[in-house]
Amino acid sequence: TDTSTSDYVLDSIVSLYNEWCDLTDSDQDKDELYETAEKVLEDKSFSALDINTLVSRELDELNDSYFLSAAVNEMDDEEIEFQEIDIGMTLGYRNRNNIVLHNSEGHLVGDCMKDGKIIIKDDLTHPLAREMEGGEIIVEGDVLENSSIGNHMKGGKITLKGDFNGFVMGRNMEGGEIYIEGDINGNFY
Repeated sequence: TDTSTSDYVLDSIVSLYNEWCDLTDSDQDKDELYETAEKVLEDKSFSALDINTLVSRELDELNDSYFLSAAVNEMDDEEIEFQEIDIGMTLGYRNRNNIVLHNSEGHLVGDCMKDGKIIIKDDLTHPLAREMEGGEIIVEGDVLENSSIGNHMKGGKITLKGDFNGFVMGRNMEGGEIYIEGDINGNFY
């Protein structure tokens, strides 16, 4: 079986991304941006390897878009792993699949997450799981200063295996569960 990503598949995904860019503008809210990406990607077939290959080519605009979250949700595989990349602001938006992050930075990972699982293998340095509705997030490291988790959370489960040294946890939380296995040194509501 061929385990490489063909240039044809990559060109197809880039073409879909460019189509999404043409259909969107900065005045649209996050839901409109994401839903447009879903429509562009509807009935397309690509793998986690295809997405990872594309991301590793350092397409910064792609990495910082709702398009990437929609692509992860629409991929044929149920899990994707990212290694040492800056994943931008929105990975895991409305997540339905499984994502594993190794040495990767991201802002608002798991925003409005609906299902699936996100595992962060390192310390967390940015907000996580704002408006989370379902699924599970596991942080294997610590939550560091100026980070927050579970703000406006409506459902789902967050497990922090390390310490919480963050700015705030669970502000305006309506539902869901947050478990801290380490020490709590920050603010929580």
